[in-house]
Amino acid sequence: MPEKDESIHSFIMRLYMVHSCLKKSNIISKDGRWSRAINVCDEILPKLYLYNDMDIVNSMMNIGWAVPDKSPFSDPTSIIGHVSRLIKVKGEKVNRKSHLEVKFCMACVIESIKSNGFGYFKGAWGFREVRFCKDHNCTLVTVESSSRNKTIDDILMVCSGRYPSGCFCELLDNSPLDKYCHEYIRTEYYNPSIVDDENYVYIADCLRQNIKSLLQTGRRSFPEPVFKYIGLKGNDSIYLYGSDPVFTRKEFAGLIDLMFKCKYDYFIDFWNENAYKHKIYFGVLNRNSISTEIYVYRNIDNCGECVVANCPVKEYMQ
Repeated sequence: MPEKDESIHSFIMRLYMVHSCLKKSNIISKDGRWSRAINVCDEILPKLYLYNDMDIVNSMMNIGWAVPDKSPFSDPTSIIGHVSRLIKVKGEKVNRKSHLEVKFCMACVIESIKSNGFGYFKGAWGFREVRFCKDHNCTLVTVESSSRNKTIDDILMVCSGRYPSGCFCELLDNSPLDKYCHEYIRTEYYNPSIVDDENYVYIADCLRQNIKSLLQTGRRSFPEPVFKYIGLKGNDSIYLYGSDPVFTRKEFAGLIDLMFKCKYDYFIDFWNENAYKHKIYFGVLNRNSISTEIYVYRNIDNCGECVVANCPVKEYMQ
């Protein structure tokens, strides 16, 4: 399985190495860097299914590839699309304008060889801004990028604990950004249970529409913070997505969060009576290896009649 801080390129590369077909991979670009677009060939694909989606997603996040959207009205299952595209012919693209430099810390590699029996490349090393290893207080070494075949040979040398010819280090100005940039680039791993945290609640379109209707109907006495948030001065209904005022989805999400924090009884009573938390499994390699929970309106009995085409609850109903 991928190491906790390993890049997706490194993990797929190790699969190719184990099965002696690294030369057939597209992990390395023609100019000798980590490729922006990678996919898994037919020879390796069956081996990939031995792992779970969560491990693959984490290794993608290590290079800034798969970033989950935690807004309440987003689709929490969209992150698995990166895994789906990884096993397709065209592959998946890293969100970069150029290919990624192959950099490493030899001390880290040797530590991995001693503890794991193999060397690997950390995801943070692929970022242009990261040029320093704070664990060993040293500058990262860059593999000379001239051709695909040379870089592949150099990577094999690095993974065996040896420096390849032509590699070099950049001079740093010793600024905090140089040494600790990777701490800001990646601060947490994707947690499939993150929706259990009250700060990350996913709401299906059916429930969102009913919350909107609830707040638009009649005149309500809203808490003062709610009035300040929406810009109303009296006990009036909230005309969401209308002309007075206009709310974006992000603003509507903020309003719902505010009503929870204010413990607005009218809304809380509605939520407790009508919000139903439904768990869905959406793995590609292993369906049950990654899951999340989404709140729907009352139950899922009427999901089959729903006209919303991209609802994840409908797509992954058991």
